[in-house]
Amino acid sequence: MAETFACGAGYDTLAAVGLSSRKHYVIFPNEWTAENIRQLNESSGGNLDYVLTGGLRNRNDDFELTLRIWEVKKFRELKSFTTRWTPATADAVLGQFHEQMRTYMEWAPLPEGHGLAYAAPAAPYAYVHALGAALTQFLGEKGVLEAAHVPAGSALQLAAARANPDDARAQLVLVTTLLRLQAQGQALDAAAVQQARTWLATDAAAAAGVSALAARLP
Repeated sequence: MAETFACGAGYDTLAAVGLSSRKHYVIFPNEWTAENIRQLNESSGGNLDYVLTGGLRNRNDDFELTLRIWEVKKFRELKSFTTRWTPATADAVLGQFHEQMRTYMEWAPLPEGHGLAYAAPAAPYAYVHALGAALTQFLGEKGVLEAAHVPAGSALQLAAARANPDDARAQLVLVTTLLRLQAQGQALDAAAVQQARTWLATDAAAAAGVSALAARLP
């Protein structure tokens, strides 16, 4: 959602990630309340208009997501949405849910010439996992997550790139992951490198101005 609204006109987006001093993610036992929203607003400068919070439940691969939209000015919940999926239905359900949220928030893409043209991922389930892996690897590199909590390699990013072949963002998540791993001196997966190199040779990569990154890959 943070990425979606960062690519939307009329929004300046912040993402809040809970981290423990013990260098792992914080898993909240309960959904956020108005008091949590107030604290978040104060700690971020007091300029928030809306906050999106979520609660995720998983039981035997049956997932339930509740997403709440809060109006910060009055610290009140405006709307809540709930959806459910299994691994077999994830892409269809998450795609519909994503569209529902964009419609409710009257989301519109940034005008042409303001970065990559936005399109919702064709395979959101793989893409969400790739974003999560990339974020975790970034936080691990910064030393705020223990290595044990950081996924190794680029398997999730490669899966997302293959599942979303026409999505420049999915390809760039893979490319940046490979560059990060290479800078750390880690061995790179040959299939992931080939996927990245193939995409970087396309017109889409040239239009995005990133073709030259191919020279930085082995």
